[in-house]
Amino acid sequence: MAKSTSLKKSGPIQTADDDTVLPLRERQRQRRRQDLIEAAREVFYETHYILATVEDILQRAEISRPTFYRYFSDKEAVLREIMLEDVGLQSLLWRDLAVIGNPSEKQVCAWAVRFLKGMRKKSQSVALFNIACGLDTTLIHEFSLIRDQNMAVLGEGIKAFSLKGDGSKKDGERRAAAHLLFYQLDQLCFNCVFPRFDLDEAALISVFARNFRQFVETYG
Repeated sequence: MAKSTSLKKSGPIQTADDDTVLPLRERQRQRRRQDLIEAAREVFYETHYILATVEDILQRAEISRPTFYRYFSDKEAVLREIMLEDVGLQSLLWRDLAVIGNPSEKQVCAWAVRFLKGMRKKSQSVALFNIACGLDTTLIHEFSLIRDQNMAVLGEGIKAFSLKGDGSKKDGERRAAAHLLFYQLDQLCFNCVFPRFDLDEAALISVFARNFRQFVETYG
């Protein structure tokens, strides 16, 4: 059984809009839900997800079973939330690349090094990502939607990533090519975070940067 430890406090409470703070009860509900997610994250990191139980999460979060089920139907639902949260946070890094405007191959390499550094810090999450996709194939669609969001973020500063939305064949190819770039980065990170493959990290980053520039030149 997982040993109870103090939880890291969750992030800022969401607001109903830019000016109105949510009622106290709703803020407490969000806080409790986020603390539960963080407790589950710790359990999944320390214990193989397959072996982890809802009871382990209850002990770590110091909550009752009815409280858990008030927020999630099972441990798979919590895992799904963790994965969507982690993948969504990557949008901040894509925005850093977008603000450059027209990044050179060298700048893309430097950005990819930073991206990979962040993934190494979250190596346990990367491993959990692969487990999650195997257990819940609907996540593949969710991740696809997030990649579309990342493409939109890049499109704010890099014209090549901006879809025209006209349903044209070129627009479809542009979206497909962008998704392939995202897949390449996913595989690059997986290979480098868990270095059991005979692939050179610098070479992987260089190839990704070159493919990124080729995309920009083709669709820009």
